[in-house]
Amino acid sequence: MIATAVLAMVLAQQPSYFQQAFPVATGNNGWEEYVMAADIMRSPEAGRAVDRFDMATGRWDDSIESARATVAKYGRACDLIRIGNKKPLRYPWKEDEYGFPSDPVGSEYGQVAKLLCEEARVNFGDGRPAAAAESILTGLVFARRYSSGSTIEVLKGSAYYSMFFASLYRHLQSLDISGLRMLRGELDAQVEEVPPYVRTLLADFERDRAEARKVFDNLDEDSEYFEVPDIVFQLTPMQRTQYLVQIDKEILTLQNKVRAMFMQEERFWLDPVLEHADPVVRYAIDRTLYASRPMLAVRNRTQLRLAALHCRVLEFKRTYNRWPDRLEELGGKEVWYDPASGGPFYYAKLSEQSYTLYSLGTPETGRIDLVWRPQR
Repeated sequence: MIATAVLAMVLAQQPSYFQQAFPVATGNNGWEEYVMAADIMRSPEAGRAVDRFDMATGRWDDSIESARATVAKYGRACDLIRIGNKKPLRYPWKEDEYGFPSDPVGSEYGQVAKLLCEEARVNFGDGRPAAAAESILTGLVFARRYSSGSTIEVLKGSAYYSMFFASLYRHLQSLDISGLRMLRGELDAQVEEVPPYVRTLLADFERDRAEARKVFDNLDEDSEYFEVPDIVFQLTPMQRTQYLVQIDKEILTLQNKVRAMFMQEERFWLDPVLEHADPVVRYAIDRTLYASRPMLAVRNRTQLRLAALHCRVLEFKRTYNRWPDRLEELGGKEVWYDPASGGPFYYAKLSEQSYTLYSLGTPETGRIDLVWRPQR
């Protein structure tokens, strides 16, 4: 209790995230609303509220009454995300020499995402499916826009997607046709975009090429973190210069291969092969290109397709009062075909009340569901 009070005092003495990011606010940058929403969720009390922890009882309270009280108290953060979603984005945080943002917000955006899911839950519980669908839509748009930044934002955005996919899956049966169509429109649009993982991976190649030019600059320090082959220490200055040309050429070749790979279907998206016969070149590539993300891109993109397909299945049910017998009833190949597996999505009716739908995935990902389940 004392530690919590001390933390609250420390936070109160620090400048708000908004003050740190926007000494001169413009009013025309969606990040301004996003950061204001993070400020609202900054306190330990707000964190306990969305995590459902009751200080009085020392237990987690998952009741709808508790969720309703949390949304009533902190719902302004959801409203700010809605406002920010409609504005252009100009990223406020600087990046360090490695391209990582100096964003101090930390976990608060995760708390905002949880709050949006709780808002959807309360709206469903109160018989407002249209408002609930709008809450999920707000979250999906926020996850997409948040993921437009650096690799770090993409990885965090993936976690937010997981929350909203889980919320959508949990409440699918409560959505009406208008809500399903609204969500499907956003999901279909996101599938057509270049996946954030792909965009940042290709952008990182440029940074990695620049970093590779420093491969011989700090060998003694690097040897503490990497396994540096003995031959690297023995190279003459001229040999190092020659190797830098070769290393840059090899990275550029690999970059072009990866770019071509992403022009194909997701089932061909594999982690780049980083092996090379020359130990010096292999060391430089292994040391530099450590952030490969094709498998994550496949999973995220497939989950977007699955979410849109779930909406179509429920639309069909609402319209014809039965489940489709086959996915082909929902549309052409662009609807039922799964680029991750190279065949149709797996679909089967289980009963009059339920069905199953998932992707067989790739050999690297395994089965992909709308709600991610770790491989065993």
